[in-house]
Amino acid sequence: LCDWTWPGAMRTASALAAKQLRKVLHLNETQCVALHNGIVLRQTTETREQTRRRLGLEKFQGAFFGVIAVLRPNKGHLVLLRAMAALLRQSPDVPCHIKLLIEGTGPLREELQAFAADNRLSAHCIFVGEEENVMNFMTLLDVLILPSIGYEDFPNVILEAMGLGKAVIASRIAGTPEQVVDGETGILVDPGDVDQLAAAIAGLAQDADRRRQMGLAGLKRFQERFTAEVAVKNYISHYQSLLET
Repeated sequence: LCDWTWPGAMRTASALAAKQLRKVLHLNETQCVALHNGIVLRQTTETREQTRRRLGLEKFQGAFFGVIAVLRPNKGHLVLLRAMAALLRQSPDVPCHIKLLIEGTGPLREELQAFAADNRLSAHCIFVGEEENVMNFMTLLDVLILPSIGYEDFPNVILEAMGLGKAVIASRIAGTPEQVVDGETGILVDPGDVDQLAAAIAGLAQDADRRRQMGLAGLKRFQERFTAEVAVKNYISHYQSLLET
């Protein structure tokens, strides 16, 4: 059992989660601390060009934006599709420069596909289903989008995208502001805000240099903060500090 009175007895992946947990359980700052997750990047089994060909995208010369998430309400796919529909109405040339690739399966698939068809998005949004190796898919992307509207903490998919040098557009929710530096490694938008999300997509759609710079900055931040080696060092340091108290 966890003794909540002991310093460092509880740990969370994000600072926001730690703050909320301390509030709910009436803990002080020493009793619940945040230690960021670190990951080992999974291996790819295809080249980027092989993935392009497999998905039938070898002739497309624009940028690939993609979301990797279960197709359920909290992941915000409908917000993303609404943002794409808004772009198509307001700036019809922008969607022509990108393909939005939607990876995953889930209970909302039919509803999302119907929305895309009803809003003339079928040529711009492709539902690829569940990828056997999601790292192959992520390597293809120029920008990862995570438009979640709830029930997130410290999403590994953002860390994986950063580790592959990808720019990220994500909702400003839970621990994502601790991962993505807004305007530097990606763009943060308010959860559920269609206009902000549309503007973020439009801003990166035709700016390859900015996408590349954000990706490189994200890779640097990943290497400095979010690798498994860094996480292990942080845990060792934390436990050593506890032993010294």
